[in-house]
Amino acid sequence: MRYYILFLSAVVIIFSSICQAVSPPAPAIPYRPEETIQILTEAVHGIDPDEIMRIRWRVVPENRNDAWFGLTFYREDSPQLICQLLFPDSNHDIIINGASVGQNKFQTSDLLIVPGFPVPCDVIPVADILKSSDSKIYEMKRDISDRKFTDRLQIECNLIHIDEAKRNGWIKEGESVQSDVRRIKVINLRTHELMLQQVWPLNGSWWLYEETQYRRSWRVR
Repeated sequence: MRYYILFLSAVVIIFSSICQAVSPPAPAIPYRPEETIQILTEAVHGIDPDEIMRIRWRVVPENRNDAWFGLTFYREDSPQLICQLLFPDSNHDIIINGASVGQNKFQTSDLLIVPGFPVPCDVIPVADILKSSDSKIYEMKRDISDRKFTDRLQIECNLIHIDEAKRNGWIKEGESVQSDVRRIKVINLRTHELMLQQVWPLNGSWWLYEETQYRRSWRVR
């Protein structure tokens, strides 16, 4: 009996080790990178490729003492804070701090889009969109310069083959992306404009590519 119990114990230990070895990695949380992200941004409206404004950004994650999560954006060559995002709980809107952030923004607890802002800091509900094949619609009311606007934003997701993503220039050389990607688009149904699109890897904490009417950006590290 004693040897039998020892044998069962050994089997349990081996089985547990195998399960740990083959268990899938924990799912990544969008916009919650564990390490600093490097981003290259280009202005969309440049005419001469040699004159296109290019900016490199550092995005530094922070787990704060108040249990909020923060993302701070710096230019690569400067220690000066340009923009900061704070993620409270689901009952509060995402907070954005930045010197040139104006009233023209779309802001909820899981969405933040700042049209025309040069920093690639827009946030969309990636996790929710990836769970469903249906599009999601937000109705947003905004007051800008004593004028009231009501916008309906439609968010939709498409599976894109990795080869198509590379042909479109959405993935920079050197990115180790082996599987197909997801393209998430935000369309303003009032103006019929494509406000934002982000290209995400499977189980990623940050996008590979982002494009707005004003800029396009790539994760480069």
